[in-house]
This record gives sequence, structure tokens and C-alpha cells, in this order.
Amino acid sequence: WQHLMADGVWRIDYQMPENCDAEHISKPEVAGARLREQLGPDVEFEFVWIGPYGYRDHLLDQFRHGRILFIGDAAHVVSPFGARGGNTGIQDAANLAWKLALVTQGIAQDTLLDSYHDERHPAAAENLRVTSRSARFLAPRSNAEHTLRRAVVDLAARYPFARALVNTGRMSVANAYPGAAHLPEGACTVQNLALAWQEGRPTSMVELLGARANACLGLWFAPTRAQASAASDLPPDLPVQLLAVGGDSGLPTLRADEALAHHLGNPPPGSLVLVRPDAYRAACLAQPDATSITGLLRTTLSLR
Repeated sequence: WQHLMADGVWRIDYQMPENCDAEHISKPEVAGARLREQLGPDVEFEFVWIGPYGYRDHLLDQFRHGRILFIGDAAHVVSPFGARGGNTGIQDAANLAWKLALVTQGIAQDTLLDSYHDERHPAAAENLRVTSRSARFLAPRSNAEHTLRRAVVDLAARYPFARALVNTGRMSVANAYPGAAHLPEGACTVQNLALAWQEGRPTSMVELLGARANACLGLWFAPTRAQASAASDLPPDLPVQLLAVGGDSGLPTLRADEALAHHLGNPPPGSLVLVRPDAYRAACLAQPDATSITGLLRTTLSLR
């Protein structure tokens, strides 16, 4: 199996039989002979590295043990497909960092850290399922899996529909989070969209989230001035910044944007969508007021 790497070097993988002599197969003359069979006699190549490696994975049962929190490869290891190892570790850090900050600052209760495991463990389990399927396609473990792979490869040479079934790795994606006590609706990621303020000055989702560290965004779609007046009744230390999306409410206002509305579930006018510091859509309030906004934040962030 051939993979073009970022530096322009081809990585070529061969499945080795069980109980083979890895040292013998890794000799340049033996590997070169196998390449000649595949590439033909006239293709020049240079070995950068030759050696055996195997697919392996693991997943801790719990990502939190008291004051110890496991992230990245300490919590999970996946087979090297689709950049899911490094990306999953970065997503762990993005999920944990703001929660840890709110707890250590005394703003949130310690139970907020439990949600790190509740969200990232299912995400890691899904990534293991995806990468394990790739590993088993490349290195079948049974006669049935060998038969399936041969059929897919044969069909892919002739029919476009079968090419999508050739599984050499599915690229990493941001995982959705399941519903839980702190996330009744579950949560899904929001892309770093290019946005603009009402007067035309450009901004972005990441810039908005970074304007106030570890605070949520409350995106209020076309609120009236009467509705937006609820902002003045919120506790001043509540970790949220309220912005209007369209309308004339007196709040700091973003231009109405179809892509933003789509990513947030096309909320109706007057509703408020809460986006967490890690750019996950946490919930939507159909009729927001000071009481419901405060209650939503206390639930989502386990506030004291």
C-alpha cells in the first residue's frame, strides 16, 4: 500500500506474514526485489528507511483518576491512519484546558472535570473503531476479511462506487459528544467560520472565543431590544459574552450569516445558541431571558 507523505516521500507498506523473519524482510536487497516486482525495472527509487512496524491500540477505562487526568497517547493509542492520533490528543487538550482553568479559578465545581471523561472517552472509542477498521482492511485477520478486501479492490478498478470502500484510512474529524446531565442535547463542533461585525469589520469564531478567556459565547439571533435587555440582569461574573446576530438590539452585533446559522442548527429569530470555549455548540434556548441563560450556564459549566 502506497502513501504519499507531506514531504513528498512515498511510504510503501507490505503486509508481512505471521512468524516471518522481520530482519530478513527488512534487508534492502529483499525489500528492493519486492519493489521491483511492483514498480518494474525502469523506476528509480531510494530507500529512506526500512523496518517493521505493527498496528496497536489501547484505551483507558477512565480518563480521570482524582487529580490525575490522562490525555493524548497516555489515554488512548490508535493505529496510524487519518491523523487521528495527534488530532485526538489536541482535541483532548482543547476539551480539558478551559474546564481545568474554570475549576482552578474557583468559578466551576470540580464535577466539571468529570465531563472531560464523559466526552472524550466516547470520542476516543469512536476513533479506535474507525482506525481498527482501516487496519483490518490493510491486514485482514480472517479468510472472510481477505475475501472482502479482494472483492473491494477488484471492483474499485472498474466501478467508481467501490473506490470509496477502499479503506486506507479515514481522515480525522471533530467528534460529536453524547447527551449527558451537563449537555442534555449533546454537543457538536462549530467550524472556525469567517464572520463580520455589523459595520463590516472582519472577525472569526476563534477570535470571538478568544476575546474573553474560558468564557462561552451566547449568539442571540435577531433579538429585539426588549429581549436583549435581559443581558443587563445577568450576574456580572457569569463566564459568557452575549452577541447579537443581526437585528437592532443594542448588543454588539454580527452580520447575519447563513453559514453560521447552518452550523448552529438554523435557530429561529429570538433564540440564543450557547457555544462553549472549545467551539462546541452546547444548547439552544428558544425564549432566552436572564433566568434561563443563567440556568443554562450553571448546568453546562457546573458553576458554583
